Amino acid sequence: MPKKVYADFIRALRRDVVTSYSSGDKYLSIREIGEKFNVSIQTAQKGIKELKESGLVKCKPNSGIIVTSNDYNIRKLEGKTIFVISNMQDGHFFSSFFDGVRNHASAFGINTEFKLNTMENTSSLAFGEYLTSLKADGLVMLSFPNSELPFYHAMREGVDIVSDIILDNLPILPAVQTFNYKHSFDAGIELLERGCSEFYVFGYYKKQNKRFIGFDDAVRTAGLKAEYVEISSISGITETAEILMNCSEETGLFIGDYSSAYVIDSLCMRQNFKPRNILIYDTDTEYFKANYLPPIKAVGPSFNILGERLCQVLVHKWQTGRYPEPLQVKI
Repeated sequence: MPKKVYADFIRALRRDVVTSYSSGDKYLSIREIGEKFNVSIQTAQKGIKELKESGLVKCKPNSGIIVTSNDYNIRKLEGKTIFVISNMQDGHFFSSFFDGVRNHASAFGINTEFKLNTMENTSSLAFGEYLTSLKADGLVMLSFPNSELPFYHAMREGVDIVSDIILDNLPILPAVQTFNYKHSFDAGIELLERGCSEFYVFGYYKKQNKRFIGFDDAVRTAGLKAEYVEISSISGITETAEILMNCSEETGLFIGDYSSAYVIDSLCMRQNFKPRNILIYDTDTEYFKANYLPPIKAVGPSFNILGERLCQVLVHKWQTGRYPEPLQVKI
């Protein structure tokens, strides 16, 4: 189902729950939801799962779907504001996160704003004071790996923050992060199953990152190993071009971050080469849509899904007075 159509369905579903039912009422069955909103059973199930995670309904064996939050519980969120702040400058990264936050927030009447970070020192107390000065009801922080001190300061001042990175030194910070090792391990297994015997991983990160380690561990189960190419330098791009020129049908390629995909796409276009076995870790939707290459399957959750999940954390806090458990999750 297209992203916009699904977002419209979720808004209509929430509106129906909060305007036509009271807390404790039995809601429609999955089949009845599909018929009423003209969606598939799978889409209806996905919608109810999202409402369940938001605290609007619960599913009880032999009882069906029960409404747990009434209209007041939704109205009290109207007018709140969430700021999405990205430390990553690439619009391909933050725009899909923001879409996910905005789609989820709009059903509750929550306002959303986007800000691109312009402060150089994001580990300083000054950055924490800046976050506090925004006077936002909630902050969704994207790609801030070294901001324990400012986050802690802002949270002590009563700012609700959720991050897309789990900061080990700040265990009280709510966070939703992709499971780097697991998804990368799965990518390695998939390429092994396709019959690949030669493997390359491309990324902007340094070699010892969990995405490369997970992928390499997977192919080592077959007695093979992966080579890593750091693509952030001229020499790395040159090496990548040479690898692409010499690819065979048994070569498996794994793009460790979405930024590297644009380099791969450009190089393949220049060489008029389309890899047979290629996967990407994450991107804005389920597939990376390149200019030259066919859509590349993502092995991790999309940025859009992550944005929705991050927003769900804040909505849950405001509805119930506490963050959902576990506080920090990998999806």
